[in-house]
Amino acid sequence: MFVRSGDYLLGEAPQPPAKKTSRAAIVILLFCLAVGSVLWFASFSFALEGSIRSEAFLKIGTIIALIGTTVFFVDFWFAKTQ
Repeated sequence: MFVRSGDYLLGEAPQPPAKKTSRAAIVILLFCLAVGSVLWFASFSFALEGSIRSEAFLKIGTIIALIGTTVFFVDFWFAKTQ
């Protein structure tokens, strides 16, 4: 039989609330994916014109999208491990 003490039963440890992915990481992910997508589409339009800039836009768009994805998953991993 348990004896009530406040909000918790004696003998049971209170559980901390589960950590969640931060809102800032989600915003960074969405922003980087949006900017990366715009740069990708710009690179395809430059490629149709035969411009040299298409390869640079493709690389920059890929790097920005990878940065956003990395920030999101690092924050997600820290939230799950703590």
